[in-house]
Amino acid sequence: MIYLQKSKKTRGVMFPVLVVAVFLIFVILAQSFFPSFFGGIFNFLARPLWRSDNFFSQNIRMVGGFLGSRNNLIKENNIFKTELDSVKFLLLDRDILVKENNDLKELFSRTNTSNNILATVLVKPPQSSYDTVILDVGSNLDVKNGNRIFANGSIVLGEIIEVYGQASKAKLYSTAGEKIQVVNVRNNISLEIIGQGGGNFDVMVPREIDIVSGDIFVLPGLFSKILGVVFSIETNPEDSFRHVLLKSPVNISQIKLMLVDTSL
Repeated sequence: MIYLQKSKKTRGVMFPVLVVAVFLIFVILAQSFFPSFFGGIFNFLARPLWRSDNFFSQNIRMVGGFLGSRNNLIKENNIFKTELDSVKFLLLDRDILVKENNDLKELFSRTNTSNNILATVLVKPPQSSYDTVILDVGSNLDVKNGNRIFANGSIVLGEIIEVYGQASKAKLYSTAGEKIQVVNVRNNISLEIIGQGGGNFDVMVPREIDIVSGDIFVLPGLFSKILGVVFSIETNPEDSFRHVLLKSPVNISQIKLMLVDTSL
């Protein structure tokens, strides 16, 4: 029994050794008679790995190329945006010059007498206080206290209150608390309106007075000049009066040029 157990153990150890020996003999003989045999097997097994490596290399190069192209596109896009902004600024500057030129032409086309002097507004609300403006014309051009100032030739704004050598100060009729007589163009109703500042006026009128939103009020006289337009009417059912609000047709803070009528 002991002999049989030893024989089984010996056979169990020798069998793997025999398999390895046979495999080595087979490899030696195959390499001797068929030198390219193992090279072909190696190439066959390695080919998928090479293909994978080529595939990943190509994709990495493609991704790198895409990222490079994207960065170049972003840079070019930023350059185009900068150039476009420059063009926009040039067009804006051109539009400003064209508008100022048209304003000058309009002012001169509406000037019917040599008594109207074109003036540049040096200071205006909100930089100036109490609804006043400073103009670049004065006694050097025969400007006097009481001369009226206009926008666009037909909209009266106020009158000169101080005159200097080459400049003058004008007070707007919309100065808070300033009272002025006006006439409704639509029905010739005369009212005294009160300035509220910033080109605004108001007045309390009885309910029966015919005033509607959009009515135009002018200074009385042969050559009437527009002072304000009704933009709101406040009513209270329990009140016998209505609160009428008017405003100048122009924005005082945006005016660059005015006319001074030295005949008044």
